[in-house]
Amino acid sequence: MNAYYTKYLALGQTYWARWRLYWLSRQPREQKMLIAWAAAATSALLYFGLYAPLHAQISRLQTQVPHLENQLMAMRGSKPIITAVKTAAPLDLRSATFAELSSQGISADVRSISSQSLEVRSNLPNVAEALQLANALRHSVQATVSAIEIKSDDSSVSLMMILERQ
Repeated sequence: MNAYYTKYLALGQTYWARWRLYWLSRQPREQKMLIAWAAAATSALLYFGLYAPLHAQISRLQTQVPHLENQLMAMRGSKPIITAVKTAAPLDLRSATFAELSSQGISADVRSISSQSLEVRSNLPNVAEALQLANALRHSVQATVSAIEIKSDDSSVSLMMILERQ
């Protein structure tokens, strides 16, 4: 063996011997306490060093990827019919509706009727976009449409719909 490796092998053996001597000189109660502290320190290091950053990154990507997909679809010149953001915990109906409307870049008045129902009013260029919006909202916020009214005039289409969750 190389003298370099032999030196570090001997050094490692002396550290191990010192550690073993230190450990054996401790009382059993003290050894248990040192094991508990080592386990707690290792758990904390693993949690804050590995799990927490990875979990934060996954959560960030779960919300960012659908938005990036929407931007890609917009850059390609096509509109997605359904743009649902998958989250671990579903948002309340009002927040989910605002998120969907903002992701599509649509201006609308949203009024809460109760905690599980709300009214959405918007002006759109044509009936097809009004129907696409109604369908996208129904799917993305996981609600049912209890009432819908579409009025068309010369320049735009007025959409009024009531969404409800059970």
